[in-house]
Amino acid sequence: MADNICIPFVILGITDGPLKFLYNGNLRTDPSKKLSDLNEDIWGYIDMLKLAFDGTPSIKYYKLEDPLSGDTEEIKQSCSLSFSGPEKLSKAYSLARSDIIERCNLADTSEKIKDMQYRLLIVVTWSKTLTSSYAGEILPTIHENGPSAREEALERAYKRDSPSTEATLERVRLRQKSNISDAFYNNRPLSLGPTPIAVYEPAFARFAEKVNKTNIVSGDFTREELQFALDFIRTCSRHYANETKRHEDLETLDFPGFVNLWLEQTIHGPNNSTYRPDGGKKYTSRFRQAVFTVLAELKNEKGEGNCDASDQVQCSYTKAYEGLRQQSCCPAFLIALTGVDLVIWGAVTADRFFFEPLASIMLVPMPKNSGRTALESKMLEVVNVFRALREGVDELVEHYAKLPNPPSVLTSDSANGSRPIATRSGGGTSCSGGGGKGRTSGGTSRSGGGGKVRSGGGPTFHTNEYIPGMFPRWHVFVSESEEYKLEYVRRLPTNFEKPIFLAKMTGGSEVGKDVVVKFAPSYCPEAHKLLGDLKLAPKLHYAKFEPCSKGNPDAPDMWVVVMDFIEKATHPSMQLEERHSTKLRRCVDELHAKGYVYGDLRRPNILVRDDELFLIDFDWANEKSKARYPLHIYLEETPSTHNWHRGVTRGGEIEIEHDVYRLESIIAGKV
Repeated sequence: MADNICIPFVILGITDGPLKFLYNGNLRTDPSKKLSDLNEDIWGYIDMLKLAFDGTPSIKYYKLEDPLSGDTEEIKQSCSLSFSGPEKLSKAYSLARSDIIERCNLADTSEKIKDMQYRLLIVVTWSKTLTSSYAGEILPTIHENGPSAREEALERAYKRDSPSTEATLERVRLRQKSNISDAFYNNRPLSLGPTPIAVYEPAFARFAEKVNKTNIVSGDFTREELQFALDFIRTCSRHYANETKRHEDLETLDFPGFVNLWLEQTIHGPNNSTYRPDGGKKYTSRFRQAVFTVLAELKNEKGEGNCDASDQVQCSYTKAYEGLRQQSCCPAFLIALTGVDLVIWGAVTADRFFFEPLASIMLVPMPKNSGRTALESKMLEVVNVFRALREGVDELVEHYAKLPNPPSVLTSDSANGSRPIATRSGGGTSCSGGGGKGRTSGGTSRSGGGGKVRSGGGPTFHTNEYIPGMFPRWHVFVSESEEYKLEYVRRLPTNFEKPIFLAKMTGGSEVGKDVVVKFAPSYCPEAHKLLGDLKLAPKLHYAKFEPCSKGNPDAPDMWVVVMDFIEKATHPSMQLEERHSTKLRRCVDELHAKGYVYGDLRRPNILVRDDELFLIDFDWANEKSKARYPLHIYLEETPSTHNWHRGVTRGGEIEIEHDVYRLESIIAGKV
């Protein structure tokens, strides 16, 4: 096999305006690849940059006659001078001709670009506004989000092939890209990170807390529960000739109060199709509508079959809740069992399909040095997980039992696979043959007196402006003895991984005040309030860690922050105006004077409006000596890409000098 070659490249982006510099780097790749094979690598960089766009972008390749050289800032400058518009690409000639793509490999085309100068130019073209934490200069707007885009994504998933087909590696690789509307946000790849699902259904946070506890005591469980754990481990650890026999033996095992988990289920799809997951649990509501609280898929052993159990059960989930998505986030536990490997996922349907692994167990006894045998330790681990699963499913039953009106699947046209039109009326959802008034209070419909109706050969959707499943459960808080209620309006960032929402706040003297609600694993309210009191950060209304507990049923086990929404604010341009530079310097000085460091000083965390400047996002901030960089801070590629201080390390202490370095770099227009 030939050694990999290194190709320096520059990525530019364009809509109907000027070309915009996005990224430069060095790509190590197999020289036998054709140029068209680079598309997958380039999508990886686009995913890394958190780019969002309307439609499906195209990628074209150019080889520059005159190479670009220098560091990132010099290359940016060269691009702005040389390629200020599409017509300026006359200085380069296209490598995108079909004869080159089909007949030439990279070794043939790289002879003049392997001199480590930037000759390979990659242009990504999309249809509308692009937003990016790195490339955008305006406050991120909702792109391909909202009810209409949501329904388009769900419709696309609903019309795909069977779960067993869609879960094959070939199909998964095609679907799991950021430009695919119905991609599964399950951290595969990492660029498809989901919103934490406990934001929508806190039962998942309570389940995770239970399965992660370390002080598991055998006396907490019944004799029958412990017997199940032993039988389950025995069964899973056997080698079976085929999946059918393994499935038959699993069907005989029942956890107390949680029976028939491995009975084959039936999901009804479009055009009279049916899908049969290997197991699951159903709840039948008082309206006689059955919904899945659990779906399960089984594989006999690793390497058998043509797909992964986790991928298949996630595909099954996308087919199973068609009538409920207008009124619920459709929470469910998904079980994937492959030989001795058990994975339990949580699933919700919010803006898109969000999945998170909540428990993973290898069902072979492992020594723990705990004063117990390896088998005893594994039995306690298993019984604890199944107890938590049973209790978690009970919570999901409560969720579905509280849905106010019959789901919109009471009638359907099975001949053409269409679904009924769901409209929102008062407190719930009803079925109708058309129109509907959309949201009745606190919002506006998308078009006139009704929502957008999609029709055609597939399912029919009625899209309302307000869909409860798209928004967090947490919506009431108390501050200074006053109770406040939140009515969510829309998601703010284009990055689904960030749970930040625009909401209307009512309480005390406030009625329908626009606020930003942010959910985060860490936050420093003291630093935020310090700058907020100086009008250098949005006014802080609430910031508290909300632990999941029986007394706090809507809590997501995260920090919840409520602050003013700064209307008409934008991120600053590359060259900060002097009036804004002065205020940014004051932000940093005030924090340092009170013993705080900030850490994440970047343009996406700065807002400007007229003469005002606001610092936002205090996730990394803390008292000096306590503040640490996240382990996953982006430090790859050339240092100039993000221009962190050379002392910045993963998990390292955030220093005052690091803040100062970033401050001066931003003011100088270097980052």
